Amino acid sequence: MEYTPASAVILIPSLEPDDRLPAYVRKLRERGFTRAVIVNDGSSEKYQPIFDELAGMEGVTVLKHEVNRGKGCGLKTGYTYIRDHMPDASGVITADADGQHTVEDCWKLAEALTDNSKRAMYLGSRDFNLPNVPPKSRFGNKTTSAVFKLFYGKWLPDTQTGLRAFRREDLQFMIDVPGERFEYEMQVLIACARAGIEMIPLTIETVYENENEGTHFHPIRDSYRIYKVIIGGFFKVRKR
Repeated sequence: MEYTPASAVILIPSLEPDDRLPAYVRKLRERGFTRAVIVNDGSSEKYQPIFDELAGMEGVTVLKHEVNRGKGCGLKTGYTYIRDHMPDASGVITADADGQHTVEDCWKLAEALTDNSKRAMYLGSRDFNLPNVPPKSRFGNKTTSAVFKLFYGKWLPDTQTGLRAFRREDLQFMIDVPGERFEYEMQVLIACARAGIEMIPLTIETVYENENEGTHFHPIRDSYRIYKVIIGGFFKVRKR
């Protein structure tokens, strides 16, 4: 089967989005993406009109968790649906619902999937040295990159990016990675490092809107989970 960038599926887990999400999905479709899967991760009823609007768009599938289960669960719900219902998808592009990932950067990762047949995880990597990056984000991301390099021997300039791409052959691999919330994305990097899957950073635009106020990332709780995963995963391997 011959794939094109448009044959990749956009996957967006979402908790209580605003009107920017439908506008974003429209722009993705205008750029050439033909299919998107949106996972409503337990948003309250007042957000239902936004998801109804999304569900009314051609090529858009909306899945729903009755209660909030976390970003990792949202991604796995989407992966399972794509695996079972979209056999002709070349791969998956995961993006955040808060406007940080531009349409052109999503297309850039889709092209990477099409142009390269090797097994790899593509990571949209932001530049944390730019002046528009909030200081806490700059410090947090650089520290996490250094800790990941220390324990797993791979320097990744943006370990917390939500813009990622992989080929459909790795859908089951991603579903099997443990984790339910924000720590899941770090578990994926660790799993790739252990499995020898190449992780390829691709430079993307660095967007922070309103000091990143739209994020549902909890600085203390979720950072604790992430570092627990990094350090715990290393010692778990050493004990084997």
